[in-house]
Amino acid sequence: VTLTSDTKDNLTIQERALAARYAELKNKGLKLDLTRGKPSPEQLALADPLDGSLNNDYISPDGTDVRNYGG
Repeated sequence: VTLTSDTKDNLTIQERALAARYAELKNKGLKLDLTRGKPSPEQLALADPLDGSLNNDYISPDGTDVRNYGG
């Protein structure tokens, strides 16, 4: 059965089930970081001598190391 051939009632049931599962996962408050190739703080420190305008202030108010991409 595909989405285009299923009945509206079945689709509504599936939608409600998926919405409930999504709410369940959302309520867990997970903080997933799926970035690839993210350098470690030690690797980022290799560029410290190149610091110009940051004046060793690399950490944003939310704790993100702003020397890295992806915030």
